[in-house]
Amino acid sequence: MSNESGSALLGLNVSTATARLRKLIMWSLVQETGQDACFRCGEQIENIDDLSIEHKEPWRKADDPKASFFDLDNIAFSHLSCNIGAADRSNQPRKTHCLQGHEYTDENTYTYSDGARQCRQCDRRYQAVYRSSLGEERNRSTQEWQKRNPEKHAANQRAWYHKKQQRRVV
Repeated sequence: MSNESGSALLGLNVSTATARLRKLIMWSLVQETGQDACFRCGEQIENIDDLSIEHKEPWRKADDPKASFFDLDNIAFSHLSCNIGAADRSNQPRKTHCLQGHEYTDENTYTYSDGARQCRQCDRRYQAVYRSSLGEERNRSTQEWQKRNPEKHAANQRAWYHKKQQRRVV
């Protein structure tokens, strides 16, 4: 018999392998029982890498944190990205102003589908500074390329616009 350690046999730390096995078992049970709909967005969780376990109500804010933590009725499955996004926002009060001091109003704010916000005034200022920093030579060479490649330029513009619109909430 070999004296090789479990880590050498598995190619990774035994604790890591055990955790992965537990998650694989849980993923199998989640799929078998039809509980693979995300608690946050309602869409199906497609693969094990997207699976996350979360508390429906923050246990730290509960009257009895220990009971809330272990309460199985307070547990849900979600996409990892949905869970992280909710955790990032749940413990912080909503900011009312951007870093430059502009107020977040409906007229002055882009709101993206993931809940992120962007100040329109700051975005316009950034775009103006960016365009001016390109310099005339860069602008000229870009315009020449656009004239030589009108189909590619149009496709690039459509792709950029589509990508930006996907992220925005109307």
